[in-house]
Amino acid sequence: MIYVTVGVSQGFERLVRKADNIAATHQEEFLIQTGDTNYQPKYADSVDILPPNRHEKFFRDASVVVGHAGTGTFLTALDNDVRLVLFPRNPELDEVYDDHQQNHVDGWSNSIDLTIASTTEELATILSAPKDVPQIRREISGELQDNIGMIVQKEAEERQLPFSFRF
Repeated sequence: MIYVTVGVSQGFERLVRKADNIAATHQEEFLIQTGDTNYQPKYADSVDILPPNRHEKFFRDASVVVGHAGTGTFLTALDNDVRLVLFPRNPELDEVYDDHQQNHVDGWSNSIDLTIASTTEELATILSAPKDVPQIRREISGELQDNIGMIVQKEAEERQLPFSFRF
């Protein structure tokens, strides 16, 4: 099963639509967590939002996880040693307010081998061979830990959240 997650704070129609279109002809089943997306998948199973324990179970059980480039998605993937494809929201397409998701993947990919799809075409190509997506590991460098901590702390400060990050 390929698990697609858009997070809980907003929808992500471009990702949901493309994943659903890929599911129409893919040999694996898809489960798409749609969040607040208006489009309802036709070819894949879907759910709006999952409780954290079910969300993590789907992370563990999936052959591949496809997610927006949110910090929670990345950290959950690290905690579960999964095959992960990140598909950052694009502010030029009004999918997000700024480049923070692209900044996330740029920072994380400096220290760990990540699979990143920037376009729907790249996503389709990557998912045509899901077993080729490398598994990410919890054992990460101190540099990546520092990068993640700085990104999370900055985002928490921008959103005025009381948050402290430590591995």
